[in-house]
Amino acid sequence: MKKFILFATGILLFLSTFTASAAAKTPDEILPDTVNLYMKADPSNINETFSGYYADMIDSFVTNDMFYLASDYYYTSPDELTPEYTETAENFGEIFSTNTLYLAFEMDYDIDGYLEEQIISFMFEMSESDFESNVLAPYIEDNSIITELNEVSIYVPDNVDAAIAYYEGYLLFADTPESIENILTATTTLSENPDYNDISEKFLSGNFFEIYIGNIQIFLDEFYGYNDFYETMVSVSAFESVGFSIKEATIGYEFQSYVGQDSEVLAELNLDYDNMDPLSLHEFMPNSNPIFYTAKNNSADLISMIKNTYEYDNMAKELAEELYIDLDEFVFALENETAFLVQDSGELFPTMTLLTKLEDNKDTIEEQVAQFSENTWEDIKADADRVTDETAYFEESDSTVTITKSTIEIDEATLYQFVINVEPNVGKNPYALILAPSLLEFKITIGITSDDVLLISSNKDIDSTYGEGLQNNSELEDLFSETTDAVTYLSVTQINEYLQTTLTTLEKYLPEDFNELTETKSVINAFLEPWDILKGTDTITNDYIDSEASILANIDKIIANYNLEKLEEKFEASENEDGAELIFSSPRDFDDIEGTEWYGDNVYYLTTKGIVDGHPDGTYKPTDTLNRAEFIKLVAETLSKEELLEMSYDSYETPYSDIAAYEWFARYVNTLYDEGLLANLWEDDAELNSNQDMTRIEAATLLSNVLNKYSIEAALQNTDEISFIDMSSDNKAVIENVFQNNIMVGTSDVSFAPGKTLNRAEAASIIRNLLNIL
Repeated sequence: MKKFILFATGILLFLSTFTASAAAKTPDEILPDTVNLYMKADPSNINETFSGYYADMIDSFVTNDMFYLASDYYYTSPDELTPEYTETAENFGEIFSTNTLYLAFEMDYDIDGYLEEQIISFMFEMSESDFESNVLAPYIEDNSIITELNEVSIYVPDNVDAAIAYYEGYLLFADTPESIENILTATTTLSENPDYNDISEKFLSGNFFEIYIGNIQIFLDEFYGYNDFYETMVSVSAFESVGFSIKEATIGYEFQSYVGQDSEVLAELNLDYDNMDPLSLHEFMPNSNPIFYTAKNNSADLISMIKNTYEYDNMAKELAEELYIDLDEFVFALENETAFLVQDSGELFPTMTLLTKLEDNKDTIEEQVAQFSENTWEDIKADADRVTDETAYFEESDSTVTITKSTIEIDEATLYQFVINVEPNVGKNPYALILAPSLLEFKITIGITSDDVLLISSNKDIDSTYGEGLQNNSELEDLFSETTDAVTYLSVTQINEYLQTTLTTLEKYLPEDFNELTETKSVINAFLEPWDILKGTDTITNDYIDSEASILANIDKIIANYNLEKLEEKFEASENEDGAELIFSSPRDFDDIEGTEWYGDNVYYLTTKGIVDGHPDGTYKPTDTLNRAEFIKLVAETLSKEELLEMSYDSYETPYSDIAAYEWFARYVNTLYDEGLLANLWEDDAELNSNQDMTRIEAATLLSNVLNKYSIEAALQNTDEISFIDMSSDNKAVIENVFQNNIMVGTSDVSFAPGKTLNRAEAASIIRNLLNIL
C-alpha cells in the first residue's frame, strides 16, 4: 500500500487541465479528522505542457497499480493483459484524468507505537449520471461484491484491486471496503480539525495543488524511517502539521508552505522564535554577480546536528590541541545570524564569503581568530621549503606555490589575509594544461569587522566591496524585510554564465589539438538555460513558520531539453570531444622522455587521452619491449575510448588455456577475441603466451583486423610503392593494409622486419597513427 500513496505523491506534481463537476460537500467535509495526509489537485490554470505527462502517468497508474497488481494478474506484465482488461484500464484512465483529484491517507498506531493500519483513498469529483454510465454499468454492476452502508453501495470489482463507491458527488476509490466504511461513518471530519484549518487558511489563492500533513513526524517515520534523524534534528519534535501549496505565476511557479509548531516543546528545547532581530548581514555583503546566497537568524537545530555528529568530539580535541581553537565557541556563534554568499568572480573559481553576527562571545572569537592565524602561519613556515620575510615557498613537481601572510583594513578594523599563488612549471608534456599564474591566485581573509561580524572570505576585493549591501542588488532587493528570518537565493542563469565563461577561459590555455569545448558548452547551456532564479523567504514564530518561494523557469523548454534520450545524446557527443576528455585526464611528465625525441610527442599525446601510462618510478622506458598482453591492452583501450567497442567485464571464461580469469589483461583479451580481432595472429590458437614479445607482423595483423572489421580507411592513403624484400604471400595483404593506411611503415625502405619485436616507443607511434584515422 505504501507504493499506492507514493505514486500519488509523485503524479500530483505533474498535472493537466481537466474538468470538474459541482459537489455537495468538499472532501475535507467528508474525510475523517484522523487523516494524516491530504492532497488536493485543482489544476484549472496549469499550462497544456503537463497534460500529456499527467495522462501518461494516470495510464501507468491504472495499468500497473490497479490491474497489474490485481491478485489474478500479480505476476503478469501489462503487455500480457487481455483486451478486456486493457480496455477497462484505458477507460478508468480517462475517468481519472478528467476529474479533480483528492487523496487521503491515514495511519493508525497501537499503544506501543507500531503501525496497525493504513487507510488510503482517492476521491474524484463526478456527477451521479457519469458514475452510473461510465463506472457502474460497464465495470461494476455485474461482477462485484456489494455492501450497503448508510444507503451507500460499496463495490469490489473483480478486475480492480480496490473498493469503489459513489458518495456526495464523488467517486471514492480506496484500498479496501473498510477504508470506505471508515469515511462513511466518520463522526468528526477533517474540516473540523483545528490544525488543518490553521494550515489551509494559509494556502495560496488560486493554487492548483495543496497538501496537508497532520503529523510530520509520523509521516516521515512511516515512509523514510528517520528515527535516528530526529535525535539530531531536535526541532522536528516541535512540528505539529505542515501545509504546502503551489500555483503557476506569470513566469515560473510560486510556493507557499506553513509548519505548525508546539511552543511548549520549543521552550523545552530552548528554541525561542518570538524575539529575533531582522536579518542584517546582507547589508555588509558584496553585491555583484551573486550566484547563491543564504541567511538564517536562528541555527539552533543546525548546531544540534553539528554537535551530534560522530566526529565532533575528536574534531574539537584536535582543533584545541593543534590550533588552540575552541570549537564549542565557534559553533555557539552560529546561534546568531549567519549568511553565506557565492559570487561569480570572473575567474576560474567563484568567490565565497561567510559572515556570522557576534554578540556575547565576540571577544573570545576575536582572540581565537588571532591565535588561529598565527598558528596557521607557523605551521605553513614549518612545512615550507624556504621562507623569505612573510612569504613561504613550496617547490612542487608541477608548480611553485607561495603563501604570503599580511593584514588588511576594512572600515577601520584589521583583518588577517593569506595570499596563495600557484605558478605552474612548464613541463615536458606539450599537451598539459598550463594556466597563467594570474588565474591561480587566491586570497583568504579572516577576522572580526567593526560591525562585530566574523568574516571569512575568498573575495580578492573584500576590503573595497564589504558593505555594498545585497539589498542594493535589483535581483535580491525583494528578499529582505523586517519580518524575514531566513532567505535563500539561487541564480541558475548566473551559474550558467559562470560555467560558460570558465570554459571559454580554459579554451585559451589548451593546446591546439585540445581546444574544442564548443559541444561541452552547448550541453551545459541546454541543461541550465531553461532555468532562471529560485528565491525563498521564511518567517518564524511560535505559532507557525511561513515559507514563500518562487521558481522562475521555462517549463516547456525544460521538458523538451530534459528528454532523457536527447540529453544522453548531447552528453555522449561532448564526451567525444578532445577538450572534454582533457578536463578529466591527468597529463604527466616522464623522467626519461624530454618530448623532443621522435616518439616523445606520441607518448605524451596518448597519456593525455588516457590510453598509456608510465611506471610507478616516473619513467616510461621507451626502449623496453612490449609483450602481447600489453599491446592488446593498448588496442582495446584505444577502441574503447573511441567508442568502437564496449569493454567486457566477464573474465570468468578465457579463450586461451594459459590465461587465468583473474589476470589483469584477461578482460582486454576476452573483448578483442570476442570481436574476432585476434584471429590469425599466432600459430598456436590454444595459448596466448602473454609474456612473449609482440612482433611487428603480429601487431600489423591485429591492426589490419581492426581496419577490416570497422571498415576504416585513412582519408589520405600512402601511395608510396611497397618494395619490402621480406614480405611473403602470407603477410603481404596485412602489411599493405597498415602501410597504405599510414599506421605502420618499414624499418627501412626495403625491409618491414615482420619478426622484429616492438618497443614501447614504436607502439606509442603506431597507436597514435591508429587514432589519427579512427
